[in-house]
Amino acid sequence: MGNSVHIGVLASHFTLLRSFCQTANTTLSNSINNFNLMEFISINLLTEKQLIQQTESFIEDFQNKTINTFKSSLSFIIDIILGNQLMSIYGTNWYFIPDPNGSNALYTKSRSYSKISISIFVVSIHSV
Repeated sequence: MGNSVHIGVLASHFTLLRSFCQTANTTLSNSINNFNLMEFISINLLTEKQLIQQTESFIEDFQNKTINTFKSSLSFIIDIILGNQLMSIYGTNWYFIPDPNGSNALYTKSRSYSKISISIFVVSIHSV
């Protein structure tokens, strides 16, 4: 059973890592698309210095908006995790058990402290 617990924990961590990477990729792709749609039109002829300053300003704005968008998404994920404390700390309120039917599935079972059940649901993790 010791190896089964590690597989279940790793599966959850890799799922979280995949979601984190997908969020980063989506945020960056959307920001690049928005940046590429930007247009700069001036009624006055700009000097080279003014053009460089304007370009640097656009790039700085792009970077700040991208970072803030990603921070906002990450903050949302953190708020969800913190709001769901019952299942966010592995093994404190549940533990893995193998499928009684002998399949490769793992299930979680709630731990009881002082005859009070802490977990509110059971999750099934299947091997790939």
